[in-house]
Amino acid sequence: MAKKNKNKLNNKLWSGIWRVFASPSFFWIILVLFALQMLWIAFSAIYPMLFDEEYHLGIIEIYSRQLSPFLSSQPAEAAFHGDITRLGSYLFHYTMSLPFWVISHFTDDIVKQVIILRIICIAFVLGGVVMWRKVLQRLNISPAMSHIVIAAFTFIPLVPFALSQLNYDSLAFLLVPLIFYLAIRSVEKGKRQVLWFITLLSVSALACLVKFTILPIATASVVFVLIATWRRHNKKVVQVWHHQLKNAPRTVLIAIGALLLLSSGLFIERYGMNLVQYRTIEPKCNQVHSREVCMNYTVYRRDTTWREANVGKPRDSALQYTTGYWAPHIFNDFFVTGAFIYEKEQPLEIRHLPITMQASAGNVVLRSAGWVMLVVSVIAILFSAKYLWRQHRQLVVLTGLVLGIYMVSLWLRNYTDYLKIGAGTAAQGRYFIPLLIPVLAVAGLAINHMLRRFELKLTFIIISVLLFTQGGGVANYILYSNDKWYWPAQRQVISDTNKNTRNFLRIFIRF
Repeated sequence: MAKKNKNKLNNKLWSGIWRVFASPSFFWIILVLFALQMLWIAFSAIYPMLFDEEYHLGIIEIYSRQLSPFLSSQPAEAAFHGDITRLGSYLFHYTMSLPFWVISHFTDDIVKQVIILRIICIAFVLGGVVMWRKVLQRLNISPAMSHIVIAAFTFIPLVPFALSQLNYDSLAFLLVPLIFYLAIRSVEKGKRQVLWFITLLSVSALACLVKFTILPIATASVVFVLIATWRRHNKKVVQVWHHQLKNAPRTVLIAIGALLLLSSGLFIERYGMNLVQYRTIEPKCNQVHSREVCMNYTVYRRDTTWREANVGKPRDSALQYTTGYWAPHIFNDFFVTGAFIYEKEQPLEIRHLPITMQASAGNVVLRSAGWVMLVVSVIAILFSAKYLWRQHRQLVVLTGLVLGIYMVSLWLRNYTDYLKIGAGTAAQGRYFIPLLIPVLAVAGLAINHMLRRFELKLTFIIISVLLFTQGGGVANYILYSNDKWYWPAQRQVISDTNKNTRNFLRIFIRF
């Protein structure tokens, strides 16, 4: 009897906790906290931050001089960016050129310009979080689990650090869940599946022009829809889609037809023409310009120097490269923060990249716990495979297909570059940020299924919260940054604020 009463009390307590997690207020608190984390970094971190802000702002400034998204030729200063005339990932820069043009009419202060543009990027990111919530809800994941997953995502140290910057990753983060959402709507029962699928194709084409690494994500999503649709309708797919188009409202057909025409036209102009002319969707700088011009571009100069220095030197096998460099490097990135610093005070310039970089591996407890959590998640997914397949098949298939194709394409690009230049490059955790939420959702569902008892679930949540207090989210940046990481004119105020916050955090953090 006592045991029965205890179980009843535990179930009631857990239901109360679950209702708190499920409430819309809990989600909006998470979103506000996430926004504050990113704004803290956006207002304090000196330009350029680690992930190519000088590259993006420079191209945005060039696009702000014209109305057209096409560049038949590039000005001399664009050599700093390599080639931008055939650049596939240009739509972010073109989109941001309008607010930059407006801002530049009111101020030429680079600090104000960068901060305002960072805020716009943060707005994209917050929109992406809201979109991911809609995706998880569409996949029949409970509000409580959805909110817990999103909360965990926002406190991964790399996430607020990477997404608070002026970077095309921010707009990509908004578009990837939109692609997921459209893919899900395209396979749901209804009379307008084909309309959702056409919209998916259109948005995917535009998203690939924001960042070309979205291409494998979009491809996998389209494959997912085609397989699911074929399984449902078999050889009648064309007939079913034709019937749906025939009965669709005329205004809707005109709207999605115009969108498809625009997006496919832009996609073909860039990637199609690149394939025809250069035999690749993303030509290297030296395929378009002379070596002399390209040597002004940091990435080309680095790769060329390394390639020439490593001629004839042995290369690691695919397994050695993956286990010794690629996978550990990517995962450890989730706990890193850093900055480019100016050794001597100098005026800030749009096209300038300091040669000195400082980076911190972050808190050793949180980083070690991250590796443990990775192992636990893999084990939980394996042991809960039947449950996940039975209850959340759509999430598992779509996430697995997208992640698999994306990971392979990224690995192939990284490894072939390594074989050419003899050094590892571009193996960065930030490339996986757009897919972290659905991956965390799969892991969260698996762990929740394994921990059946109330005591185990509550213990797991408490341990997770305690671990995130060891430098999770923006705390990682606050703890390990220094004065040289901050805006020069506001350095004292920023330094004092961070110092006071750091002293408070050190009450709980000892590493």
